[in-house]
Amino acid sequence: MLQTVNQVVLVISTIQWAESIEEVLTESNKRDGYLLVIEESLDLIRLMVENTKKQRDRIKMLKMINTITNEIKNRELTKYLLQNKVYEMQDFLWQAIPRSV
Repeated sequence: MLQTVNQVVLVISTIQWAESIEEVLTESNKRDGYLLVIEESLDLIRLMVENTKKQRDRIKMLKMINTITNEIKNRELTKYLLQNKVYEMQDFLWQAIPRSV
């Protein structure tokens, strides 16, 4: 059961990132602030982890750790795409990055 829940969380997070980053890359006015949005999201999840530690809820903690791991991966992929000026979904670098977990 635990493995299934974690997989669902990771798949949903990956789908959400892929949809968001497509919009960010194609609209130049959204590019600069997107990494900040990811960092804020990571900070919020870290706070949630700290609260969950106090509650000693192991399943919730593992879901959040997986979410943090996935968000960090998303942050690094986003940096890579922005640094390499990938602004179109037809760009080879966009097509080459893995979106699976």
